[in-house]
Amino acid sequence: MNRLRSWLRRCAPVLLPLVLLSPLAWGRAGGGGHYSGGSHSYSSGGYGHAGGQGGSGDLFLLIWFLFRYPQISVPLVLVVVLLWILNNKSSRGTLLTGDRGMSRAISRSLQTQESARMSAAAARIRERDAAFDEPQFLGRASTAFLKIQEAWSRQDMAPARAFISDGVMERFSIQIGMQKTDGIRNDLSAVNVIDASIVEVESDPHFDTLHVRLRASAVDTEVSLADGRRLSGSGQSEPFVEIWSFLRRPGALTLQQPGLIEGFCPSCGAPLAIADAAQCGSCKSWVNSGEYDWVLSEITQESEWAVRGSGDAVPGFSALAQQDATLNTQFLEDRASVVFWRWQLALAQNSSKALLPVASDDFCRGWDADTAARLYRFRNVAVGAVEVRAVEPGEPMNLAHVAIKWSGDQYQALQGQQQSMGQQLRQHVIILGRNSGVHTDEKAGLSSCRCPSCGAPPSSREDARCSYCGTAFNDGSRQWVVTQIVPVTSWRRPAALVPPAMPAAAAATMPAELSLGWVQGLSTTEVLAVLVSAMMADGSIDPAEQKYLDRYARNNHIAPEVVSGLIDAARQGHLDIPAPRTPQEARACLDGLIQMSLADGKVDPAELKLILAYAETAGIDKNLVVQRIKDMRLSLFRQA
Repeated sequence: MNRLRSWLRRCAPVLLPLVLLSPLAWGRAGGGGHYSGGSHSYSSGGYGHAGGQGGSGDLFLLIWFLFRYPQISVPLVLVVVLLWILNNKSSRGTLLTGDRGMSRAISRSLQTQESARMSAAAARIRERDAAFDEPQFLGRASTAFLKIQEAWSRQDMAPARAFISDGVMERFSIQIGMQKTDGIRNDLSAVNVIDASIVEVESDPHFDTLHVRLRASAVDTEVSLADGRRLSGSGQSEPFVEIWSFLRRPGALTLQQPGLIEGFCPSCGAPLAIADAAQCGSCKSWVNSGEYDWVLSEITQESEWAVRGSGDAVPGFSALAQQDATLNTQFLEDRASVVFWRWQLALAQNSSKALLPVASDDFCRGWDADTAARLYRFRNVAVGAVEVRAVEPGEPMNLAHVAIKWSGDQYQALQGQQQSMGQQLRQHVIILGRNSGVHTDEKAGLSSCRCPSCGAPPSSREDARCSYCGTAFNDGSRQWVVTQIVPVTSWRRPAALVPPAMPAAAAATMPAELSLGWVQGLSTTEVLAVLVSAMMADGSIDPAEQKYLDRYARNNHIAPEVVSGLIDAARQGHLDIPAPRTPQEARACLDGLIQMSLADGKVDPAELKLILAYAETAGIDKNLVVQRIKDMRLSLFRQA
């Protein structure tokens, strides 16, 4: 029966046209032009444009054909009926996929839950700010998008400095500096915002956050700074999608006059002329603190972005917040972003000078001494997520563990040549330290690069002290500084995460569990990396697997070069995806993949094949995987 079904399905493309298009062929013999004109309406699902006569005419022709050529028409009709029965039977589903009604119920339920969660968060914003208007906000976000694209193309971010965080400013300025060193400029022209929508809303005591999906198009080219020649790019307008995250203090209200994005101080209304520090020249307010208006805190490519986890409290945070009431995760994450981009600059320059203002002296000395850590360079770097994982109150320093998911094309310098090692997906934990007893400056907001004493901007990116008041930037006495940067695979559970029943000595040797954030909120690129890793377990990727990877990438807006880069990295053993080191970690990762597949209520055969491939590499029995899919799907259906 399976062979018959397979044969029928393979023949369907040939058999169906013979049956369904036979009246069409005969109709053309006697004025097929008119019939052809009606076929468009048929493909759109309607007969009605011909006043109902098209349907009866087709039926008459079909009956005539059945009686005129029974030796041909009867077998073909029987084949079509059999195909319909088989298809209807398969549509009822298998033990894994279930029926279509069950899948639709799960899909609708998940969408409803997500919509309700976002609505509740948006309602909290409106409770604080009754004048908040979503269309107006999206219009301003689109204006900010266009203004930043123009500033980026001109390699001068001053026009946008007032409404971007220090972390975003570091990202732009460092990338532009690298471009200038290479003698190039990224030129964006014909930029157009196609649409904008809010895809995630967060609200806590410190900040309201709106994540905006911006779908746009632009002509993206790379030109020479020397003579303006186009070095790369098609010269054609191409679409792209990014997620822009805007923050604002809960006490801020919707402005009734132009604000930061329009070039005016939201505090006093004066025109802004900002060069280095985001401070109003008239009222001296730090305008990018989020206290007065929305501030851009992060830009993420759609394929790198993922909704955060459940929003559970950061371990250890509440204990330190009792000592420092204004402590907030948003500032720590922005500070970690500044550190990350300084680290990328240090790698590019093969020197710790860029790290001096943000890292302890001990860290910088150790980094300079570790030549192995500076063998690699990265291009086309993108940050997927920045998230505080844990906070450790202690002496002499409090510590904050901030995880950064990022990707980039890795290169190694060998005998003066840059050798590509493929696309790398990485996750590092930046451990920040600050002396005990120091409190967060409530007015600082997201201004994490200025002098914490007098507010002046550093006169140089390599200054470890303020040139105006002499305050040290990197001793932890006023500001969070880097004490360590470690791969997530080497990160050890800090004391704040130790369960009460577990001895501290035993916990110190335990690796970071994947379930503490790696599996939750996987981006589409990370899912792709997991699948590539599983497929490469046998040393190669067959054509069928390659076809699925390409389809997955297209559906999730992942560039083909990213797919090939991940495959190259996996082939060379450089794909930096955390491997489960305990049965619990393996099951947690497996659950993450199953949950991703069940977003539409079912696991299709191609997805099942890849899930089983991953399970095989993790040593999980196939029968257990199948049962887990059934259990998770049934649980989702019951919740629906």
